[in-house]
Formats: sequence, structure tokens, C-alpha cells
Amino acid sequence: METSNKSARELYELVKASPTRRRFGFGRKPALVNVDLQNAYTRPAEFPTAYETDPRQIEYVNALARLFRANNCPVIWTYVAYLDSGEDCGVWGTRSDTPDSLQNIKANSRRAQLDKRCEIEPRDIVINKRMASAFFETNLGSLFVDMYGLARHPFESQSGRKDDFDDQFRPRYSAQVAGSEARRADWRR
Repeated sequence: METSNKSARELYELVKASPTRRRFGFGRKPALVNVDLQNAYTRPAEFPTAYETDPRQIEYVNALARLFRANNCPVIWTYVAYLDSGEDCGVWGTRSDTPDSLQNIKANSRRAQLDKRCEIEPRDIVINKRMASAFFETNLGSLFVDMYGLARHPFESQSGRKDDFDDQFRPRYSAQVAGSEARRADWRR
């Protein structure tokens, strides 16, 4: 492991200026995947599990969604929600047991609902996932060929970023809407 005194932003700019990996190009059929833009994570005034990295994040997501739809590309929204018993939460439900714990995001609850500011159209695909990744244990991979844009909420995990590459997809992350990346690298400057 290499240590550095550089900020996340400085490291990002360094890698961007001289990439060490060969580009792998674009796929043939893009899709936009919007991960966990649900009230539990987007409404800080209501839920302690939520926070806002950029007040315009959902506005940017909506603009991307309109662009994808205008080009006849799929727009996909995922959210996490569990049975009233929480038993479908698996091991994630054993980590804590508070009113704000993951297994307490119940299906059809306010926490589980996609944020009303999101412009979700009838032709969009909505997936109720159970894991942190939008890929693991969902049918997402079968919905499109090989490339997609990804807008994810800050709580979407590293496992999701790994799963997209493991499944041979070619993700493109938008700096303006990639919640945790925006926070860590301070992309808003």
C-alpha cells in the first residue's frame, strides 16, 4: 500500500491526468441506473440515515434520465425495502437493531419510497433490491447489454462498484450524481 499526503481530489486529478489503465470503450446499449434515491437516504430532515452531498443531485439525475429516455435508453431505479418481519434482510439485519436499522426499511413505508423529486416515468424499470449492490441478487444484468451510466446514493456500497466490473459491464459514473464519490473527492469545486 502506498501512503500519501494528497487529498482525495488531488489523487483523482493525478489519475485523471495520466491514467495507468487502458480505456475499455463504450458498450453498444447504454442504460441509466439510479441507486437508492429513496427517502431513507435523501430526506435528512425526516430520517437520520439521510444526508445531502449536493442539493442539486436529484436535479442532475432527472436531467440524465430525460437524456437517456430521449435516446430510447432504459432508465432504471433501485431501492431497498424489506418484509415487515425483516427476515429477507439476511445478515445485514443482524448488524444492529434500532428504528433506523436497515431491516426496518419496510416495503411500502415512507422510508422505502423513491424520493418524489425523482422524475420516474411509467416506462422506467423499478427494482426492489435486498443487498447493497444493485447487481447482486437482482435481474439488473439481464436488462441491458454491456454499458450504463450510474447515479448512486452515497450509501450504495463499494460492493456495487465491484459487482458491475465483475459482471463484465462498462460503468460510467457521473461526478455530479455519484454521492459518496462527490463527498470524498469534493467534486463540486
